[in-house]
Amino acid sequence: MTDFTDSYQILYQEIIETTREIKEKSSELAKTMHTLGEHLEKLGNVNYMIRCDRLHELYAWLSKMSTGTGNHIANLGDLFKVYLGGHLKYHLAEHESFRELQALRESVKQNFIKKERTLIEKKERLFKSQDISRWIFEGPQDELIRRKDELLNDKEKAFRYMLTKES
Repeated sequence: MTDFTDSYQILYQEIIETTREIKEKSSELAKTMHTLGEHLEKLGNVNYMIRCDRLHELYAWLSKMSTGTGNHIANLGDLFKVYLGGHLKYHLAEHESFRELQALRESVKQNFIKKERTLIEKKERLFKSQDISRWIFEGPQDELIRRKDELLNDKEKAFRYMLTKES
């Protein structure tokens, strides 16, 4: 079980780290897009000075698009980091109690399986001994004696009558 919880925690950490990388790389890309926007704006200004209005307008729009895209990319990186990475950091901390509960549940389950296996082995020995007086039946003993032949021929039925308190 610890392998599962360890890999689970590692996966959370990797996702958090990846969102941090997305934030950093989107900031770099946004910066590059802003630089591209500045260059396009300068190119538009050159076209304005030489009285080429159509190209001036085209480069102005391209500059705005590049700057806007850069802002969008930067905001997107922030959203990934804050809402996904930040949320998972707290979710991981909250999830610790669930992992503890799962470990406890698994421990109880293993203990139950062990006791059940021991009980079945004990019933097997009692069935092989063919002595119904040792079965410790919590009901009327005359019913057990009356059904003796039937129970000694059918292990499944016999197990229902054996060690009823422990079962």
